Amino acid sequence: MSKPKAPKGPINPRVRANIYALAALYLVYLFYQIAKPYLTRDPYGPTAFQFALGAVVLGGGAAVLGFLAWRMFKAPLPEDPEEEGAASPEDPEEEEAALPEEAGEDEEDASESQGGKVAVNEGKRARQIAAAKCRKDVQRVIALLRKDMADCKAGLEQGWCDEAEINKVQALLSSAQARMSQVPEEAEEQMGTSEFDLAGLM
Repeated sequence: MSKPKAPKGPINPRVRANIYALAALYLVYLFYQIAKPYLTRDPYGPTAFQFALGAVVLGGGAAVLGFLAWRMFKAPLPEDPEEEGAASPEDPEEEEAALPEEAGEDEEDASESQGGKVAVNEGKRARQIAAAKCRKDVQRVIALLRKDMADCKAGLEQGWCDEAEINKVQALLSSAQARMSQVPEEAEEQMGTSEFDLAGLM
C-alpha cells in the first residue's frame, strides 16, 4: 500500500511575487519590441493601431502583474506547522514544577493555600507588625491583611476555611491599627535590609 502524501503547506507569497514580476518584465520586453520600431519610424514597423493595441494589452498586463507582485511581496509569510510545534509551550509538568518556586519568591503572598485550604500566615504577619518602624510599614501590613481578609472570605464561601481564620485576620488588623499610633511618621535611615523587610521574608 502506498503511504498517504503529507498535505502541502501554503505557497510562499514571495515565490508568487517573483513569478509575477518575471511575467511583468517579459510583457515589458515584448512591448519594447513593438515600440522600438514604431518610435524610430521603421517602415516595416507596426502601425499606430498596432502600437496602441500593444500598449493596452502588453502595457496593461505588465502593470497588473507588477501590482500583483507587489501585493504578494507585502503579504505576510505563512507559518510553518513544524515551527509552531517547536514553539509550543514547554512540558506542562515542567511548568507546574516551576510554579512553587515562583510562589516562594513572592514576599507579598497574602495567604497560604494548602490542600485546597486557605489559611492566613499569622506568625509572619505578627512579625511584620512588630518589626514596623514607621507608619508606612504599618500601612503595608494593613494592605496585606486586607488582602488576607478578602482571600479568607472567598475561601469561606468555597468551604476552604472557617470563621476562625477570619477572626485571626481581624485580630491582626486590630493589632496593626494599634501599632500605627505607636510608631513615628517616618523611620530613621539605616544601612542594609531593615527588620521589617526581614520579617516579610521569614
